[in-house]
Amino acid sequence: MRLQGRKADLGIGQASVEAAETSGAQTITLYEDDIELPDLLTELQNRTQLTRRSLVRVLIKSKRLNDFRRNPQMFIERTAQTINGGKQQALVEGVKYQRIGDDSYYAQELFSKEEITGYMKHMRKTD
Repeated sequence: MRLQGRKADLGIGQASVEAAETSGAQTITLYEDDIELPDLLTELQNRTQLTRRSLVRVLIKSKRLNDFRRNPQMFIERTAQTINGGKQQALVEGVKYQRIGDDSYYAQELFSKEEITGYMKHMRKTD
């Protein structure tokens, strides 16, 4: 990445604004190693309420950690959204309620076939 800066004096009058450049363009090259990255695990832990250990496993298995350096903020936001969407889906999937006898008591069981339908606003596709 390159950053280019210029300095100018501004004169603000009643009718107009005038600018006069005081120094020429200076170009600074920024290297990826020079940029301080945010604390990925702490940010994701705060947004997902998962343990650091679980987050490390998810990040390593995703094989997408190189994307973090390109755009750290976007990576954190999308990763948190994906994890939270997966958590919501896990809460809905695999649960089946059956009425026990004539009482109002229900049993909760895990099942392997997709038998539950959810509200569309709660459904998300995750990879």
